[in-house]
Amino acid sequence: MLQKYFLTIDGSEGELIPVKYFIPPHLISTNPVIIAHGFKGFMDWGHFPMLGEQIAQKGYAVVMFNFSHNGTSPECPTEFSRLDLFSKNTYSKELYDLDKILDEVQNSTLLKSHGINGHQVSLIGHSRGGGIAILKASQDKRISKLITWAATDSFGSFFASSEEMIQQWKSDGEIYTYNSRTQQNMPIKYSLYEDVLLNRDRLDVSKAATLIRIPWLIIHGKNDSTVSVDVARKFHEINPLSSLYIMEAADHNFGGKHPLDNLVNYHHLNLLLLHTVDFLKDNNSSV
Repeated sequence: MLQKYFLTIDGSEGELIPVKYFIPPHLISTNPVIIAHGFKGFMDWGHFPMLGEQIAQKGYAVVMFNFSHNGTSPECPTEFSRLDLFSKNTYSKELYDLDKILDEVQNSTLLKSHGINGHQVSLIGHSRGGGIAILKASQDKRISKLITWAATDSFGSFFASSEEMIQQWKSDGEIYTYNSRTQQNMPIKYSLYEDVLLNRDRLDVSKAATLIRIPWLIIHGKNDSTVSVDVARKFHEINPLSSLYIMEAADHNFGGKHPLDNLVNYHHLNLLLLHTVDFLKDNNSSV
C-alpha cells in the first residue's frame, strides 16, 4: 500500500512550505521525483494528486509541495486564502523554495529509512514551475533528470505586455489577475517585475535551457493557449540533447481541471503519465 506523509518546512521569508511524500511499497528506483506546480496552482490542484500518486504506484517516491508564497496555506491548502503572500511572490522566492525542498529531500531521515537516495532526484515542473525547474536544473547537480510539462520560457513578458502597462503597474504598486474558478482578483505587486529586472541573467530561462546537460523530456500540448507550443519547440532547438513530445489536441493542463469531474480529458492525462513514467525508467531517457 502507498504510504503518505505530510510535513512543513521553512521557505522564503520564513513562510511555510507544505510537503507531501508518496512512498510505494516497492521501489524500482532509489531516486525520488519532485513535482513543482505552476502559477495560480498548488500541489492538490486538479489532476496533480492523481498524477503524483500514479507515478508513485509505478515504483517512485514522489515529493509534492506548495511554494511558500503561492497564496494557499497549510491550514487551507486548496484555496487562495493568503492573497497577501500571493501578492509578494517572486521568481527568486520560488527558486529559494525549490532549493529548500532539495535540501529537505537530500537530508530526509524518512526517505533514508525507506532506502531512497535524496542526493539524486528527478524534477518535474509544470508551466511557471517548469521555468523554475529549468533554472534550477541548469546549475544544481542534485537533479539527474528533468521533465517539463508546458513550461514557460519567459517571466517578465508574461505580466508586462507593454511599456504603458509596466509604468501603470509601477505607479499603482500592483496589478490584478482574475481567477475564474474562485472569482478572486488576485494582486501581484510590482516587486515581481523588479525581481526580473534585478536578476535578468539568473532568471533567464532560455539561457538556462542551453545549459541543461542531463536527460530532459519536454512535453507540451499542441493546443496550449497559455504557453505556445512554439516555446517547447524552441527549447528543443536550443538544446538538441532534449527529447520533445508534442501532444496533439492537448491544452495547457493536458485536459485536467480543478476540481476534477467527468469532463476531464483522461486520455491526455494518461498520455502525460505514460510518457513521464517511461522517461523516468529509461536509462537512456529518449522518446
